[in-house]
Amino acid sequence: MCDYKEEQELEIEAIESIYTDSFDVVSKNPTVFNLKVFSEDDFEVETFGVNLQFTYAAKYPEDKLIYEISMIRDGDDEDDEEPDEDSPVDKELCEKLAQMIDEQIEENLGNVMVFDCVSVVQDYVNEEKDNIKQRREDEKDRIEREEKAAEAKKCHGTPVTVASFMEWRDKFMSDIRVLEEKNKITSMKNKKNVREGDIHRKGQSRGRQ
Repeated sequence: MCDYKEEQELEIEAIESIYTDSFDVVSKNPTVFNLKVFSEDDFEVETFGVNLQFTYAAKYPEDKLIYEISMIRDGDDEDDEEPDEDSPVDKELCEKLAQMIDEQIEENLGNVMVFDCVSVVQDYVNEEKDNIKQRREDEKDRIEREEKAAEAKKCHGTPVTVASFMEWRDKFMSDIRVLEEKNKITSMKNKKNVREGDIHRKGQSRGRQ
């Protein structure tokens, strides 16, 4: 007959020695404990992680491991056991982790499995951290490219094509013709005024004689 209690106690002892800083016993009957899994430290991405609460069924590991997942964000109160379900991103992450843990439970049924479950969670959390970092770098590069393109367009102006040059030339010639016509009219008026002034002065001169 399998001694489930002994297997559970041996696993608890091993898990506590491996995850000393993140292990926390909630209850001994039934056996319930928390394990906090955080992303690797990175000054470019805020730390985040999950709290995994495991519960041993009476016949674990023959029976499935019972678990709950909740998010932990940088700045959250680590003693707060209420799951953070406000963010769609957090909810999606928890659902993905739950799927991965379920797969580990199915694959390891009959054997102790907490370490395997925690390991896949740790790997995925670090991978997600790297993805967040990469997305931020891609967005930064995109913004820089757009700013450089806008600056280059500002410096070089609109590229000249045959069509745009012909349009500019026609408008330029039209403006020149209008200007020449105005100058011609002004010149004719000035000449007329000069002639009228000369006639007037001659008339005054004869009258004095």
